[in-house]
Amino acid sequence: MVPHPGEESIISKAIFICILVLILLIMGVCVFIIYDYLTPDASLTPVTQTPAIAVTPPPLPTMTPTPRPTATPTPTLDAGHYQQDTKVTGGDFEYYYPGIWSHYIVYDMYDGTKNYSMLYDVNTQRTTRIAEGCVFSNGAISNGKVLLFYPEGNKIYLYDINSRKSGLTSSDDDCDRSGFTMFDTKLAYYQDDGHYNTDGTWVPLHTIRVFNMVDGQTSIVIYDIPKPLDMRIYKDMLVYTVVDGEGSDVYLLDLAKLNSKPQRVSTGSGNNNHARIYDHTIVYYSDRDGKSHIYMYDINTAKTSVVATEGEQWNADIYGNTIVYDDNRNGNWDIYAYDLSTGVERRITNEPHDQRAPVIYGNRIAYMDNRNGYDAIYTMTI
Repeated sequence: MVPHPGEESIISKAIFICILVLILLIMGVCVFIIYDYLTPDASLTPVTQTPAIAVTPPPLPTMTPTPRPTATPTPTLDAGHYQQDTKVTGGDFEYYYPGIWSHYIVYDMYDGTKNYSMLYDVNTQRTTRIAEGCVFSNGAISNGKVLLFYPEGNKIYLYDINSRKSGLTSSDDDCDRSGFTMFDTKLAYYQDDGHYNTDGTWVPLHTIRVFNMVDGQTSIVIYDIPKPLDMRIYKDMLVYTVVDGEGSDVYLLDLAKLNSKPQRVSTGSGNNNHARIYDHTIVYYSDRDGKSHIYMYDINTAKTSVVATEGEQWNADIYGNTIVYDDNRNGNWDIYAYDLSTGVERRITNEPHDQRAPVIYGNRIAYMDNRNGYDAIYTMTI
């Protein structure tokens, strides 16, 4: 059979057209690939963005202290001396006697439900709550540390001002402890290591212990003494008060001397307590002459002299050559200062309410003040 020439020609043309179209498609793809390769990717091309408009937060409101009414001082010979002081505490709560070190003031507060140990920075005028619950600082502060005592379990901690952390410093003895005092790297306190008799009565055994912050060791420096009332430590010198008979006496112990025996500082009968020490001078309260006065004892000369004879004085503290104390010769309690180097006494506060229980560090004091109708804590430089 002979094929028809017309059919063969149509098929050949169709095949040719298909091959041509396929070639054109392949060439198109190749051109696209080559173009894509030579053209930079848009995702890699730097894009200049318009900076976002910075949103400035609204300024915080400036806190303006609530003005306090200015009281007219009671007219006195030195009425021109009026204290420029700062209130440390805020709120009508119960505050306990403060302690002072460097530019920090520590105190305890009770708000009706629980206790707080507070730290006030004089430089920034900021207050930090460093502990709360059943805890007390007892005004013990030194060397960047604050004592925190927890009566439940009788635990003693030290709060580090810089790190804001607390660490246990005492042993786990669950014994009655009190009389806390700090100086430099030493912490002193008394502890009752007594026991119960077979009849259930308690037999006390009072010891005074010193904790060394450097090596973490606690040593007993006095064993089996009458119960101390309070203590103060300065370097290797420790002063404390014990109740003896119908009154109390102040004693001095030299911790640097091995087997050193306590030396009685106060003389006469009556109440002698609240001893404070700096360098070779001890100041303390005494009513031995029927009046309440502050006396000072010179360790080097063993001589005792009265600081002020007018009015009455109850609480004193000492730093360097300055003794500060509360005094009621003007009909209310004021703070006075006595310069050991010159023998000059001067009135520090001149406000018609009561300023009591001063503590001093450098040229700064803190004290209790009731001008607001309750006992608050104030501070000032002298």
